[in-house]
Amino acid sequence: MSRIRRSVFVAASLVPVVAFGFWFQGMGNVDGQTPYRVIQVQSGDTLWELAGKHGDPGRDVRETIEVIRNVNGLKDSHLMPGQKLKIPARVKEEARND
Repeated sequence: MSRIRRSVFVAASLVPVVAFGFWFQGMGNVDGQTPYRVIQVQSGDTLWELAGKHGDPGRDVRETIEVIRNVNGLKDSHLMPGQKLKIPARVKEEARND
């Protein structure tokens, strides 16, 4: 195989590997290792308030609300006092900068 053909072959082989890497990184943490904290709903609490207070400040509150609804099997945004919710734990700022 000529040198040029080999270079083209190697480059063409790396493109799918790099594309898969970007795709996989964009999936987020899908291996079940996402840290959650459990909070107890108080009277007057809303998903928006809880997502803003306990969620990751680097994430859009609407995304956090969607995660909370999915993880807890909520059909709507109605909360009951005393209800326990899993909320994605905040990412520490120093960990985000690494």
